[in-house]
Amino acid sequence: MTYDPHDQRNLKGKDWIPFTLLAAVMIAAVAAIFGIHLGWIPAINRSEGFLKTIGWSAVGLGAVIGGLNFYLSFLRYPIYRLRGGQKKSYQFVSGVPGIGSLALFVGALLVPPSLPALVLLCGIALIDTGGLPWFFLALGVDAKKQRCTRRRDLDGEPPGCR
Repeated sequence: MTYDPHDQRNLKGKDWIPFTLLAAVMIAAVAAIFGIHLGWIPAINRSEGFLKTIGWSAVGLGAVIGGLNFYLSFLRYPIYRLRGGQKKSYQFVSGVPGIGSLALFVGALLVPPSLPALVLLCGIALIDTGGLPWFFLALGVDAKKQRCTRRRDLDGEPPGCR
């Protein structure tokens, strides 16, 4: 039996590789943000008042964009339905991807390190559905759907794909 790199059945034993790499990137990104914010990794001198103001402004901008993305993703449709809107006439609207995460990253660099600030930054990052954590989650979900579709086409119904 020869190895055919285009045969999708050869990927069965290697499904864990993309998710392992994705997890490693996510852990490295979170570790870098923690390290920068807590001062383990040298960053900009955050003691000056002007830079602190810019940092909190960036965190505020990230919070507003994150709140908008959360509203558009999870709250807009249920509110529309509660107000009597019909399912067929509803139009989904995209949020603002990436901008909130960028603002939070700038804020993490400029805000003075403290545990409440770190908790606030992480909370906003989790709420921002257009941010990096949700992007990686969407990649993982999409990869699982594609893997299940490929396996279903080749082998019938695989376990864990329902």
